[in-house]
Amino acid sequence: MLITGNSRMDQAGGVHVIDGNLSVHGWLYYPGHPVVNEWRRGDYRLCDGTLSMHNLNVGLAGNVIQSGGTNQVAGNLTLARASYAFAYYLNGYYGLDGGLLMASNIFVSPGPARFFQNGGRVVASNISLPGAAFHQANGSNQVTGGITISSFRIPDYYYHGAYQSGDFTGSYQMDDGLLMVSNLVILERAQFSQNDGQVLASNMQLIDARFKQTGGNLTQSGLLTLDGHATLMIAAGKQHFGQLQLGAPSTNGPPYLQLPAGPCVLRFADSSSLTWSTQAVLHIGYWSGSPYGGGNQRIIFGTNSAALTAQQLSQILFLGAAGLPLGPYYARILPTGEIVPDTGAPLPLVMGLPNQTNGAMQFAIRGEIGCRYAIEVSTNLLHWAWWTNQLNTDGMLFISDCSMTNNPVRFYRAVLLP
Repeated sequence: MLITGNSRMDQAGGVHVIDGNLSVHGWLYYPGHPVVNEWRRGDYRLCDGTLSMHNLNVGLAGNVIQSGGTNQVAGNLTLARASYAFAYYLNGYYGLDGGLLMASNIFVSPGPARFFQNGGRVVASNISLPGAAFHQANGSNQVTGGITISSFRIPDYYYHGAYQSGDFTGSYQMDDGLLMVSNLVILERAQFSQNDGQVLASNMQLIDARFKQTGGNLTQSGLLTLDGHATLMIAAGKQHFGQLQLGAPSTNGPPYLQLPAGPCVLRFADSSSLTWSTQAVLHIGYWSGSPYGGGNQRIIFGTNSAALTAQQLSQILFLGAAGLPLGPYYARILPTGEIVPDTGAPLPLVMGLPNQTNGAMQFAIRGEIGCRYAIEVSTNLLHWAWWTNQLNTDGMLFISDCSMTNNPVRFYRAVLLP
């Protein structure tokens, strides 16, 4: 079935079965020179009912708008780019506002070809975005295979009165909704942007590309691979990742993890069983946690200090650390699995007085996690007596002394035990 320029078909119900392919495209008018004076779009609008075909091709100046119903594409849904160098801005467009779209593969061609989703649901095996855009403003997507985002160079296309050669950057922009994907692959300067919503991914691979998160939640359960100058920018809140794999850096730089300005907790699975490229060094920027652990920002691997090997720790570099002298610092791992900057010296012992309640003396001790401290007391700062032993399991000890009613003057000190 063919819908061409100046033609439109509306389906508001019923069942429309196409025994073959559906092609939707428009017309161009250009009187012998490379300037498009006028065009006529071809449109298919699905409001309700069921539409099915083998392949759906949305070509030059073609639109498919779905606000409801079910669109079943047994094969491929292709948003094609114009074959004319001077008409790349009139590529195919699919708008999904509601209903269900089912396709084996969704291919959005390089250039301004675009898929815009403001609602509804997409179920697909694979989505390919080579220099193209997929914008999910809302709705839910389930991709059982993978999403591949990459860049593409188009030579000699005509735009704004001149021929140009352009590098089109592939992008997936998610403003809200739900995305479930088995494999998310972002390549060569392409970008995935998550501003809100929820992303559930099994495996993620970034090669000289960027994942930029400004909001929402991310849960990645399989393997996270950072190759080349891969950049992972994380939003505030709690984000979950699987095992971390580092590949070789590229000429563009090393892999980079950028933390947000606000509180965040990043949890990675135990990655000690993986072999990282010996050339790779993960750079971590804008860290503002606590060197004792348990601070405003936390990066945690597994559940204990065996979640990363000594070799892997030597391949993690904190570019800066709030509250510490100018870095950089290599990483150390605490007994809880949290990694913090390694200053090269034992952490200083710090005692403080939190809010006092119920007439008891309460104080807090910060020190080395996994170490045991003896708490000693004195009434004159000259003679000290042992009072209790405490194991520092998470960076801070909270101790209460209810005997203050019998001791109007009492001093405390903590001593690191061997």
